[in-house]
Amino acid sequence: MFGIAGQGNGSNHKPFRRIGGDVSLNWQTFNLHGMFMSGWDDKEFDSGATEAYKFTGGFAELDYAGLVNNRMVASAVFNWVTPPDSDKERKVSAFSAMLRYYLGDWTAVNVALHAEYTHREEGKSVKFKSDQLAMLIDFDF
Repeated sequence: MFGIAGQGNGSNHKPFRRIGGDVSLNWQTFNLHGMFMSGWDDKEFDSGATEAYKFTGGFAELDYAGLVNNRMVASAVFNWVTPPDSDKERKVSAFSAMLRYYLGDWTAVNVALHAEYTHREEGKSVKFKSDQLAMLIDFDF
């Protein structure tokens, strides 16, 4: 039995595969992190599919920690999912940038100012674009 969005109830026990790799490179207070994955789902996962669903995706992220005791952290991330040509309208790519500044004594930092922006595009021939901005004070105890 399949739901409206094509999700199965798990009773068919059909195969799926995921393979990929990741890398993390550090230099001083910079970190470059990336991941790539390829996936394959049996056609039985989608009630109307005539062939297996093959896709790729991943992300690349650059992080920086700076100022005294690395109180400021900045990140930039690009991520994507590329579906097969038969489902090209589900293609997704997004870019996010984040800036975080920790307040207080570094031995017990529990308050930070946080700002984050994300631009997301979905679809191939007709693109749906969205932008999100978040600014907040973060309390961790």
